This record gives sequence, C-alpha cells and structure tokens, in this order.
Amino acid sequence: MNYDVFKNKNVLITGSSSGIGNVIGKKFLENKSNVIFTGRGKLKDNFIQNKNKYKYFKGDLTIEKTIDELYKFVLKNFT
Repeated sequence: MNYDVFKNKNVLITGSSSGIGNVIGKKFLENKSNVIFTGRGKLKDNFIQNKNKYKYFKGDLTIEKTIDELYKFVLKNFT
C-alpha cells in the first residue's frame, strides 16, 4: 500500500503506548508522518524513542480535563 498520502501529515493515535496502536504509529513514522502518540503509560518501544517526528502525550482520555489538555498539546506542537 502506498502511504505517501500521509507524508508530512499530522496523525493522532490514541492508546498507542504499546500494542497495535504503537505498531500503527511506527508505520506512520516510517512513512514520514508527524505522529502524536497517547496513552496512560510510558512509551515502551526503543524504536519510537529514537525518532524526532513524534510527540507523546500521557494521560487518561476518559477524563474530560485530559481531553482538553490533549487539544492544547496538539495545537502547541503541530500548528
């Protein structure tokens, strides 16, 4: 599949500190996307920690205040 359509695009992935969200985020990074990973825990993969086109937001998105904080985080880092 051709992922060039995502090159230099901003991508927000929730629940991505590990598991399938983490793998999806890696694919976007490999294809030159700017990625915001979110999760309640620590980002667990060394591959991701060596990249420079991503940000990580730690928080529980079932809490409304955290969603507001994520919104501000995205605006600050990707606009």
